[in-house]
Amino acid sequence: MGTRFELVLGGDDKTQLRAAGEEALEEIALWDRHLSRFRRDSQVSHANRHAAAGWVSLAPEVFRLLERCRDLWEATDGRFDPALGAVMQRLGFHGDREPGSENDSNPVPLAHRFDRVALDADRHAIRFATAGLSLDLGAVGKGWALDRAAQILDDHDVGCALIHGGTSTVIARGAPPDAEGWIVGVADPLVPERPLARCVLGDGEALSVSAPHGRSVDVGGHILDPRTGASAGDVALAAVVDTEAVRADAWSTALVVSASPAAVGCFIVHGDGRRESSAHQFRSHDSE
Repeated sequence: MGTRFELVLGGDDKTQLRAAGEEALEEIALWDRHLSRFRRDSQVSHANRHAAAGWVSLAPEVFRLLERCRDLWEATDGRFDPALGAVMQRLGFHGDREPGSENDSNPVPLAHRFDRVALDADRHAIRFATAGLSLDLGAVGKGWALDRAAQILDDHDVGCALIHGGTSTVIARGAPPDAEGWIVGVADPLVPERPLARCVLGDGEALSVSAPHGRSVDVGGHILDPRTGASAGDVALAAVVDTEAVRADAWSTALVVSASPAAVGCFIVHGDGRRESSAHQFRSHDSE
């Protein structure tokens, strides 16, 4: 997934914690092998090469992720779309060239969307209805892997833990001693070196932060709306708290595309500096 994962575990039995932590990190590494676009032998790369020509069987656990992606694509009204891999590559966000360097004013082909992906639950198989379409699960891969890793910690009865992927997706278990929860800082997207807010994560809560920079699709200075291929809104940052990291990932991506009402608790910063929040976990940096 091209990012760094770290975990902090609390408890008295160091041997148990080490074993649980190592198993959790091994699970994350397994999902990197499944989902990486940069590995020719990954499940995603295999599907991208062959699914336009016919049905491609996938590992059952990878198929379950794609079913979850379909649910989240529908729930976000297409604002989260994991079938934009070819578009991301064309625009330079897979390392092929500098983003924004060529033909970025062209709209996204509407055939390159998740409604052109067919899933067969009986065979755990996938097929693309359009040649040239490809999957990019980068928006939710970290969250899905963190959810799986957190389940392993639960199985080992680890009651105090914080795991993050790339500092943009975080999942919590329990709380540090004498604390109400895990405190996670959110940087100001307009002035990155300045802290903007803090999020207090309780037991079983996950945080995902998305912003239109780095590997986001930016066309003509605006974020791309995968539903239309046109420029999207003015959101500078969207942070979401949920009980599932994968759902928080999908919704934070969706809210960067369009800050319309969401079925999740969120904190949004607009390009003009306006802020809005619908979750009690977010507090201004200066608040006590």
